[in-house]
Amino acid sequence: MLCVGDRHYRDFERGRLRHPDPAFLDQVAETMAMSVAEREVLYYLACGHGPVQRATRTDLAAMQQWIDAAPDQPALVTDLAWNLLLWSRDEPLMLQDPESLPVESRNAILWMFSEAAKQRFVDVEQEYPVLVGRVRTAYLSAQGTDPALNHLVERLLLIPEAARWWREGELHAEPVIQTRRLRGPDGSVRHVRSISTTIPHQGLRLIAFTPVSAPPIIVAQR
Repeated sequence: MLCVGDRHYRDFERGRLRHPDPAFLDQVAETMAMSVAEREVLYYLACGHGPVQRATRTDLAAMQQWIDAAPDQPALVTDLAWNLLLWSRDEPLMLQDPESLPVESRNAILWMFSEAAKQRFVDVEQEYPVLVGRVRTAYLSAQGTDPALNHLVERLLLIPEAARWWREGELHAEPVIQTRRLRGPDGSVRHVRSISTTIPHQGLRLIAFTPVSAPPIIVAQR
């Protein structure tokens, strides 16, 4: 059982505890003998979403079927630490084929610092401060409770360029819509738009891609 002091409980009761630890909320629900519905309400009031129920193998299999059923709409599914879980098999589009990467290298943020990403994306190095800022925002919001995010930060800080931007302390929100310039094998450049949405109660992020001719834009999530 999680051990917390009286002050911690008082801060929670008075609404002063931001981003409470899920283990703490579970302990409160258990101590107060809350029903399933009451526990849901507790989580929504404290976190803005229901209790995290990680996606099962059945959930992921169903999402892969959905991705495979739309070959003209490439998509990726990651966890909230950007680890790649699912992707379009015929056209990964934004990344090199994740199947060709070792499992430990299948992370969308870490991959953006690779030489392959620098060859594929025209402006990738200009994105580094924002990418690191997104990870920093997610890490601080989780308050160290997400082991996958903690591991991502550890690995990110081993990359000198990423570590430099981490020390800058910038925070950036996850964009809903983003357009990047993608370099083809023949050297031609095209614009590709991504639309990202998170599914917090399952610990997932869905990113869909489509080619566009519009100039790059970024719309920050509110």
